[in-house]
Amino acid sequence: MKTNPGWNAAAQQAAGFYRQAGDAMASAIAPGTTPILAAAADTAVKELRLFSVVISTNDATVGNAGTLGNATANTVGTLCDRLAP
Repeated sequence: MKTNPGWNAAAQQAAGFYRQAGDAMASAIAPGTTPILAAAADTAVKELRLFSVVISTNDATVGNAGTLGNATANTVGTLCDRLAP
């Protein structure tokens, strides 16, 4: 990918989107959120930011980061359904 300018540009753009998503989620964690939901959301924020780094550096662990991201997103979604006011 690093030798293909088109792929590299697309990867950098995608990395930026994941970073933005993490920043947006971090700013949306409401004060007073239940501790378990806040912890899960914080984990999701960290995962999105990690995924951004993994993509932008063309790290070989990208598949593992994607799997972690899917699991984290599912956990946050489930907790939101159960705990959000």
